[in-house]
Amino acid sequence: MTTTAIDVAAHERHSSSLGAHVTRAVVNLAPPWLAAAAAWGMGAATNLALADQAVVPTAVATPVIAATGVGLAWLAKAAAPSRATLTRWHSAATVGVFTAWECACAITAPWDGVMPLVSGYAGVLVALSWNIRRLVRGSNQEGAQDGIFEAAKLAGLQMRKVEIDPNRVEAQLQLPAGPMTVKDVQGATPLLDKALGLRPGATRVAGDPDHAGRATMTIVPRDVLTTPQPWAGPSYVGGSITQPLVLGTHEDQQPMELILPGDRSKQRISVHMAISGQSGAGKSHGAEVAWVEIGTRYDVVTIIMDPVKGTQSLGLVEGLLHTVDGQAECSEVWAKLPDLISEQADRLGRAGFKEWEPEAWTKHGIPYFVVWVEEAARVIGDAKSTVAILQAARSAGISIVLSLQRASHKQIDTDARAQLNTTWCFGVQDVQDAAFLVSDEAMDAGVRPDKWGARMPGCSYLVWGGVPESRWPVAGRTPDTRTMEAAMRATLEAYQGRPAMPQYAADILGLAGRPSAPVAMTADQRPAVRKPAESDNLDSMPIPADVDEPVDVPGGDPEPELVGDADTELPDDDPDMPLPVGRPGRTEALQMLRDAVATVAGRDFTVRDLPGDLEERLNRGRSWVSGELARMAEAGELKSVGEDGRATVYRVVG
Repeated sequence: MTTTAIDVAAHERHSSSLGAHVTRAVVNLAPPWLAAAAAWGMGAATNLALADQAVVPTAVATPVIAATGVGLAWLAKAAAPSRATLTRWHSAATVGVFTAWECACAITAPWDGVMPLVSGYAGVLVALSWNIRRLVRGSNQEGAQDGIFEAAKLAGLQMRKVEIDPNRVEAQLQLPAGPMTVKDVQGATPLLDKALGLRPGATRVAGDPDHAGRATMTIVPRDVLTTPQPWAGPSYVGGSITQPLVLGTHEDQQPMELILPGDRSKQRISVHMAISGQSGAGKSHGAEVAWVEIGTRYDVVTIIMDPVKGTQSLGLVEGLLHTVDGQAECSEVWAKLPDLISEQADRLGRAGFKEWEPEAWTKHGIPYFVVWVEEAARVIGDAKSTVAILQAARSAGISIVLSLQRASHKQIDTDARAQLNTTWCFGVQDVQDAAFLVSDEAMDAGVRPDKWGARMPGCSYLVWGGVPESRWPVAGRTPDTRTMEAAMRATLEAYQGRPAMPQYAADILGLAGRPSAPVAMTADQRPAVRKPAESDNLDSMPIPADVDEPVDVPGGDPEPELVGDADTELPDDDPDMPLPVGRPGRTEALQMLRDAVATVAGRDFTVRDLPGDLEERLNRGRSWVSGELARMAEAGELKSVGEDGRATVYRVVG
């Protein structure tokens, strides 16, 4: 019979697994035996060292060894108060046996008389005692792991390597052979939280991009984001824009960092970022932190636009960074960006750079640019020009940041969103709002900004290519800046290393080389407010003197198919004519979803099995429906029973 490739692969897996098991067993069990052999060697060395009584008399050496051993035994017992009592006493007893052996060797050679027999029995017993404890402890740990995974419907899943840090546990997972996938494990994280007795959302699972059967599980037991940290000042005053911007702190106490320029050596492209979050979620405070970070670097020019709020939004940096307010003014500067991009790229190319590097500034006076647009949907214009700007700006040393409350297709075109390679997502109202910007992979890994809404301002996810994908679902929070704005502005005022805008850029954009603070107008400088005509009807309004002809509608009759004039009677209303309906509220939408789920009760189903017109009636996308089904599973209304290769399979509970 011919051996198939599957048989060979299975044999290789078995051999590899057996070899790994033997190696692991040797590594775990050998240390006590090696320690016993080393103790015999040290005893022999002690005996030989004391052979010459004239150097160190045995009567002196033996008490010293005994006293040292007693001290070590006490230290072994006292140094680990968090350990079990048996473990501490076992450690102390082992040190005591070693001390007795050394004292005996100080008097008698380990190869004389009964000493070899004593050393053999003592060494074997001590080594075996530690091996037995190791085996029992490992069995208990594996049993506990199996019980937890079985409770989460993940029987067969194994933990390999575990790293423990303050408020963070990271474990490498090995999936069993069979139908289980990483998405199954990710879908079961609510059950893992329950089995481990943790808060909801404490467990995250990220797949291994190089192996479909491996994953990384991260557990953050305590939510440190509940209390925002005070602003501690900029991270790299006087540094380059190539150094990380520190925007906040992750829940595992690591800094939330972002690097705007690309780096060819690390295959990292420049950042274009979209910022999203509902009103009150803390976008403005996060932006202020970023502005101070950028404004204290020596090789970057910042242009911040806000067509709506003006000084209310830009007051912190007005006169210190370049600011533009007003709808028309912002749109005008945005329309001039293609010319700036062309000029910047041409200068970089003539200087020998394929993309911006710090030497472009230090040697050629070409700074990096950050164009930050608040309320971006009102400024960026048509999709074609926006895509062209985003595509060309990256290699020209220009990062563009677009901030808006909701990045729906009505606010920003899909092709433009595809050019924004970084997302900073604050709290949103529902999961669909996040799905407009956050990738499906990040959502599957645990990115859920809808859990905050506006309840925890500053809580956010920073999803970008400069960190491993396993870091994407690690939430963070920006510092609390509400009482720190004076200190933040003073920091910007104190830093004198910001570059002026190059003359070529100032000429193109119509901005000053150095920003200047707005000048307040006196009462007599303000333009007079024109009062509307006092009139109750249009007939009394004055007709302009130069208008004596009917207004010509451009393009001719806008509706040539309509026949009639002002005296023509209109047709009766059609009672069957469909009228547009509004988007149902969240409560109504959830009830509609539950009604749809009831139609498939009694059998397993996926989101694709729900009525085909459900999304149209809800006026919401499939991502919202999928997110709410997951919420229903977390609440116990549904049960996740696996994957069908494309979506989670659910079953109605009860």
